[in-house]
Amino acid sequence: MGGVTTWYTFINNLDVFRYFMPMAGDSWAVTDSGGLVEPERTAAQLDQVARGSGFDKTKYLILASVGGSDGTIGQMQPQIDEMRAFPNRFDDTNLRFTIDAGGGHDDDSFLQQLRTSIQQIF
Repeated sequence: MGGVTTWYTFINNLDVFRYFMPMAGDSWAVTDSGGLVEPERTAAQLDQVARGSGFDKTKYLILASVGGSDGTIGQMQPQIDEMRAFPNRFDDTNLRFTIDAGGGHDDDSFLQQLRTSIQQIF
């Protein structure tokens, strides 16, 4: 549940953390599997948090990722797509979504996603 937890960290601690790497998980702040069943409401909730923080979108970075064969891709992709409907808060500069082609919900894909994302921070 690391990806889900990372979204909760964004929601509850945006004033403390600047970089977020949700992997293979969507936000459940609105409902369980929110990215799948309520992607619009989930994205709106994340937009509300970002707007309420008072931070410009250059002050935080979300490096979301998932394996291309991971079952959670169907939850993450719709949420990320809907988040882009709020370009004042989320765009390509601060919301990056990568897919590990052929990767599953496993250690190999985790390591590939980590390598890809961590390079964008440092």
